[in-house]
Amino acid sequence: MAMIRLRYQGMMTLALLVLLSSMLLIFMLFDDDVLRSHSSLTLQRQIYVAHNIDLQQLSQRQKATACAEIPLDSAVTVTRIAFEQPQFADSNRHYIWCRRQALFKQSPKKGINEGQFNRMIHAESLSLFRDKFEPPDKLPQDKSDHLYWLDNTKTEWTIEGDIYGIIIAEGDLHLSGKGIIRGAVISGGAISTDETVSIVYRKATVTNLVQLYSQWQRAEKSWHDFTP
Repeated sequence: MAMIRLRYQGMMTLALLVLLSSMLLIFMLFDDDVLRSHSSLTLQRQIYVAHNIDLQQLSQRQKATACAEIPLDSAVTVTRIAFEQPQFADSNRHYIWCRRQALFKQSPKKGINEGQFNRMIHAESLSLFRDKFEPPDKLPQDKSDHLYWLDNTKTEWTIEGDIYGIIIAEGDLHLSGKGIIRGAVISGGAISTDETVSIVYRKATVTNLVQLYSQWQRAEKSWHDFTP
């Protein structure tokens, strides 16, 4: 009986040792998986942080000029630009919003737009485009499109030959001389002409100048690094 009891105890001890060894092995394997998973997450986090820093530097460098690169023939007035690095396949991006600043509130649809200055012109945008205005005393020598601006002190303008462009007068305007204005005339007051002066609406000229006298600017505080 004593011998049988010893054999039984020995088998129980052996079974317990095998069980403990198995549990220890499983624990070690599980612990190794946890370590590998943690290391992988740490590496991914480091890559993401480095990528995000590089992307932030890229967006900070380019945000000052990015809006100016949007084509002027775009029909929208607000658009969003995304900054990304092509070598990364993830969806990490930075963004800015661009708004279109324009001299014209709307495009003229006819040649004579008498008294329509306030309805058609953004007066608050004049400072952005004033240096591009053609001086009234400089008549064009070609058929390219021009924009002429006449302030309240300039109520009469003499032309010689054909002009392709838009003439904007803050107040009254009398056109004298001889020629044809192909485009549009906009005034804040009355418009009158000599019999030898004609005003003919030209859509291509109007469309071109309305686009040229606009520009894209970055909206203030519009930078963000998330998708709304």
